[in-house]
Amino acid sequence: MVLFTSLNTALTGLQAQLATLQTIGHNISNATTPGYSRQEVDFETNTPNDFVRFQIGTGARIKQIRRVIDMALEARLQSASSALGNLNVKSTALNQLESTVNALSGSDIGAMLDNLFKAMEDLSNRPADISTRSAVLEQVRLLSDSFNSLANDIRDARDSLNEQLGSAIGEVNRITREIAGLNKQVLEAENGGIDLGAANDLRDRRDLLVKQLSNLVGIKAVETSRGEMNVLVGSAFLVFGATSYDLTTDDTVDNGSIISTPVFENGSATLQVTDGQMAGIIEARDNILSGFLKDFDVLANSIIYEFNKIHSTGQGLQRFGDLTSVNGIRDTSFPIAVAGQATSTSVSKNTIVDTSLMGSAANLIGKQVLILTGDNILEQRTITGFDSATGTIIVDKDFNTVIAQGDRFQITSLNFSIVNGSFDVVLTNEISGTQTSYNITVDLDKLPDITSDTTLTGIATQINAIAPGVITATITSDGKLRIESSSGDVKFGFANDSSGFLAAMGLNTLFTGYDSSTIAVNKLISDNPALLAAAKSNTAGDNSNAIEMGLLRNRSVVKGQSSFEEFYQDIIGEVAVNAGEFSNRLETQQLVSEQLENQRERVSGVSIDEEATKMITHQRAFQAVARYIAVIDSLLDTLINGIR
Repeated sequence: MVLFTSLNTALTGLQAQLATLQTIGHNISNATTPGYSRQEVDFETNTPNDFVRFQIGTGARIKQIRRVIDMALEARLQSASSALGNLNVKSTALNQLESTVNALSGSDIGAMLDNLFKAMEDLSNRPADISTRSAVLEQVRLLSDSFNSLANDIRDARDSLNEQLGSAIGEVNRITREIAGLNKQVLEAENGGIDLGAANDLRDRRDLLVKQLSNLVGIKAVETSRGEMNVLVGSAFLVFGATSYDLTTDDTVDNGSIISTPVFENGSATLQVTDGQMAGIIEARDNILSGFLKDFDVLANSIIYEFNKIHSTGQGLQRFGDLTSVNGIRDTSFPIAVAGQATSTSVSKNTIVDTSLMGSAANLIGKQVLILTGDNILEQRTITGFDSATGTIIVDKDFNTVIAQGDRFQITSLNFSIVNGSFDVVLTNEISGTQTSYNITVDLDKLPDITSDTTLTGIATQINAIAPGVITATITSDGKLRIESSSGDVKFGFANDSSGFLAAMGLNTLFTGYDSSTIAVNKLISDNPALLAAAKSNTAGDNSNAIEMGLLRNRSVVKGQSSFEEFYQDIIGEVAVNAGEFSNRLETQQLVSEQLENQRERVSGVSIDEEATKMITHQRAFQAVARYIAVIDSLLDTLINGIR
């Protein structure tokens, strides 16, 4: 009986050593397989047999074949992968932006501004020279082209990021579906968590997918007692057991570009993307690139407005017999502009609170509101609601951030600020040279109420009263102001605009447009350089307007703090600083990730030398068990033959 028991002891020993050798071979074969975790065989003693007053051991058996893995380290690797994916996208976007700005080289905005002011200085020295005038207009065109090119490059980069977001979402869906499928296989292979170690290779594949997923989006992976891996993003499940939840995009159009927002396809939960490539893409697209584009827009808007305010009040070698404004107003019976200032910080991104509007009887629904200062500068929205009891304006689309207390805004369909003031219409008798000025009031003081302020119709009425039958002002179907002289001997121009009306409407302006994408030279003037307003009168040699435009070079006109060139250099400096900062952060994160990977390799990786040593050890053990079997066989043979 004891001899036969010894044979069983040998059998389980052989099985244990053979399984170990097979596992060692499996480890060696997968030494370079991505995500593979080294496997080890754990033994336990068989149940002993009772023998008189003692117990005799019956050998060893396989307890489990387990993966050598540090789950805390795996969680750190997932987190590091998310951070790395996030920083990589941001750093790449900033490096591309820096390259775009640097690629302009001698044709950058700073150089173009310098050339424009030099050309303006030449104009002040030779105000009547047509070639000098043409040179100024050429510099205006080149400056505008530089802005346009830069804006297009940034928008193209944003569009590219948006495409990357779509690709990332597709990859997330592929990975989560595979994880859900692996959950089902693990559950079946391990018999609902009973047979741990039965699905080691499936678990390795699943862990690798979780790590890849974490690079795309910040996640939390939680393993259940049944062996399934549930994956959450925020508080919503991407994978729950054998079910995955696909993502898609909610697309909107912003200034001609498609902006995609990741959402759950079935709309079952709100998606909160906080890390990984997807969060980096959204941050780079909506904040980093859009933020710098807004800075360039602010600069372009300031250049357009400041030059136009001066140019519109000057005169060229010729004056106008017929002129239509570049810009129009939607509601010509509503005040041209209603100034406002947020009296408290808004509680939501789609509201503005200004208590000075309390009690107003004006119908603001459908009107445009333009933000003039603060983080949302130049953003324009349509008013969809107004509570006169609290002075709260509701708009159709969220601002980038909440409107802060003190932020100034204006209710207007124009893209520039207009204030309470006036301007002059100057009539010139082209035969005698006599000039006569007529003051046009732009009453925007909101007294006694908004509804009493000046409208575009009111401006036309005032102009029509200047010289009935000679000067006529009409409003076109698209809300533009047209002024005509019925006499070839009487031409008109403008002067002394304290309201900004002429520049905002685009009457006798040097530039058209309102931001870096739309800035351009006024075609009316580029086609006829004689209209370039270098003077403030019809006196021969008058260069006063050219001089005033030249003085803009050193004025702090951008946000009331910087000159054009200073603001531009600040932007370029910020791009360089941010690009350098994110490159450094990326390098640091890469180092952290490499260190964690090396640590994982030490814990879970396969060392060929170590496996070879183990192989020899278990080979010898296998040989020893085989020799033991031979001994037992010999004893049995002796016993059986002795009985015979």
